Amino acid sequence: MRPLLLLVFVFQVCITASAQKIEDGLWNSGRAFSITSLNDDDSLILQKQLSLVQIYPGFSVVKSVYDIRNTHQDSFYAEFHWTDTLSTAHRFFHQLNNLGSAGMKVLIGKDTIKPRAVEGSLVFGTQLPPGQVTTITTYQLTPNNQGKLSGDETVKELNAFVFSFDKWKQQGIRQVFVKLMGGLTLTNVKGVYPKTVTGTMQQLKWMPDSLNETMVVWYEGQAPDYKFEKKVIPQQHLLYEDINDFDVAFYDAPGFRAIEKTDFTTNTRSLFGSIVYFILFSVPWIILIGIIIFLLRKPKSKSNT
Repeated sequence: MRPLLLLVFVFQVCITASAQKIEDGLWNSGRAFSITSLNDDDSLILQKQLSLVQIYPGFSVVKSVYDIRNTHQDSFYAEFHWTDTLSTAHRFFHQLNNLGSAGMKVLIGKDTIKPRAVEGSLVFGTQLPPGQVTTITTYQLTPNNQGKLSGDETVKELNAFVFSFDKWKQQGIRQVFVKLMGGLTLTNVKGVYPKTVTGTMQQLKWMPDSLNETMVVWYEGQAPDYKFEKKVIPQQHLLYEDINDFDVAFYDAPGFRAIEKTDFTTNTRSLFGSIVYFILFSVPWIILIGIIIFLLRKPKSKSNT
């Protein structure tokens, strides 16, 4: 009886493991979200947002500068929400899922503040003077090397960076400027979404519209086992200082063109591979079921009295 129970247990474990497939979507990306106001008030205006991104093999550094105007006649205490991890539905990728950031930093004016962590997000607040613009600056370090693109029951692994905007009731111009670093060029980039992104060999820029609230860069970089914690995290403050030298003047120059990088395909499953998959994973279950049925139907031998 014990061998039969063991076989049933092994069968259940194997069925459970085989059922754990990655759903269609972009998984384990590095992702930068934008801050948004928690105050339900039309008098708070996002006048301008400029986001600067330096993409390296395996990771990204993101700096965003927000000019926020308080149109109240009095001083106004405002709270802000900065998402870090979230799975969101997407009409092209089906869903987007990201890893948590390796570092996040917030400045109000020139003062560094310490936000409070709230369920995968940061929340912070400040007093806004009446009729004035307050500048909030955020820094972020995102791990990109474990990106997985899943579709048609196959998976491809590359580096993935995602930038997402959160909407404000009243908002002005919002721009994202990207620089490819660490030897990367547009040759290493396999896919860029959406089609409204323009670029040169080492630069990308994007201004979102009402339909495109997410930018995705899918590129060749570091392997999934890259020693990110050992090689990158100790350098995060130096990386933040380096992105402060980001020269936005280059993004006003001519030469930016539409990016023809649309390879978001997963690995193609060959006929031979499908046959091998069937032999390795399906046939053993059929044999195992047959053994269980045989043992269940096998007559018990009568013990001698």
